[in-house]
Amino acid sequence: MDTPWRRAKRSLHAKLVRPILSSLEKGADVHRVADSLAVGFCIGLFPVFGASTGLCVLAAMLFKKRLNMTLLVLSNLVAAPFTLAMFVPFMRVGEMLTGSSAFPLSVEKIRSLVWSSPGKIVGALFHSMAGWFIVCPFVAFVLIRILTPVLQYARAKLPNNDKRTPTSQEV
Repeated sequence: MDTPWRRAKRSLHAKLVRPILSSLEKGADVHRVADSLAVGFCIGLFPVFGASTGLCVLAAMLFKKRLNMTLLVLSNLVAAPFTLAMFVPFMRVGEMLTGSSAFPLSVEKIRSLVWSSPGKIVGALFHSMAGWFIVCPFVAFVLIRILTPVLQYARAKLPNNDKRTPTSQEV
C-alpha cells in the first residue's frame, strides 16, 4: 500500500539523497561535497529573502574549483524553511554586536513602525545580516565536521567504490 509517508520518503530520497549519492558515485571528493552542502545551507539562511540564490551563484563563481553548484543550490533550498525561523535569532545577535536596543516583535508595533519610521525596520534587517555573518561560519564548520564522516561512510557503501578521478563534466 502506497501511503503518503512512503511517497514523501521516496520523493525526499529522489530529490535530496540521490543527487548527493550521484556526485559521490561519479567520484566527487567527499570534502568538496561536504563543503558544498554546508556553504549552500549557510547561504540559504541569509536573512534577506530572495538573495540566497544570487549568493549561491556568486559563491560558485568564486570557488568553482571547490564547490559543486548542484549541491550548493540543493542545500540552499533545504535551508529555505529555516530562513524565517532564524531571522529573529540573527537579529538579536546583531543587536548585541552593535549595542542597539531590541527591536519590538509585536504585530502592532511593527505595523506602526512600517509607516512611522521604516528606517528602524531596515536597521533590524541589517542587524539580522550582522548576526548571520557572525553565526554562519560556526554553522558551516559544524556541518562540515558532521557531513564529512557521514559522506565517507556513504561512499564506502556505494556498490562501485573505485575512487577514480572524475572528469570536469562528471562533477
